[in-house]
Amino acid sequence: LGYAARYYPVYLEAPVLLFSIRPGTLALWPGLLTGAAAALFYLQRKTIGMAQVADAAAIGLCAALTMVSLRNFLLGSDYGAPTNLPWGIDLWLDIRHPVQVYEMAFLLIALVILWRYQESALPGETVWRFVAFYSTIELFVTAFRANSSTWLLGIRAAQVGALAVLLTALYILSFYAQRRATANPPQAENEFAALEAG
Repeated sequence: LGYAARYYPVYLEAPVLLFSIRPGTLALWPGLLTGAAAALFYLQRKTIGMAQVADAAAIGLCAALTMVSLRNFLLGSDYGAPTNLPWGIDLWLDIRHPVQVYEMAFLLIALVILWRYQESALPGETVWRFVAFYSTIELFVTAFRANSSTWLLGIRAAQVGALAVLLTALYILSFYAQRRATANPPQAENEFAALEAG
């Protein structure tokens, strides 16, 4: 329908084309927006919190990005800078850092940690943990990429952005830590309060 709205003169002349669905007639953004609106409507009807959905999506996104890194490694895209290290790979007429493998390995570690601690996390905390993990990974891995743009003194634009996102995520995670500390005071304070009450 989004594609038909864009090329409505053609569909006004031949409305039967609306039932002729082909890959070329699928519009990405109208489909995504419609899907997002339907998902929000469903979540509101079922009274499912957005924080829980974001947490689940963060774990799924971490797994998906791991597969993207594997894909990039198999295709030779998003390749690393030249290196003399023994684990370098022969790619594009040079021995290069396997940055896709670095990224995939760190994403797998992040995925295990997110999965392991999702039950004890507060609503919305897992998504910010993922943001912190991913920005840290990008901050490290970008230093070994060959195709990332650099600024003055060799500073890479992607690293500056990753650092800003990481600091933001850590700042927000500090509030979750405060909430947890308030909800669960230290054991020594509990024992002291019990002695005073006794």
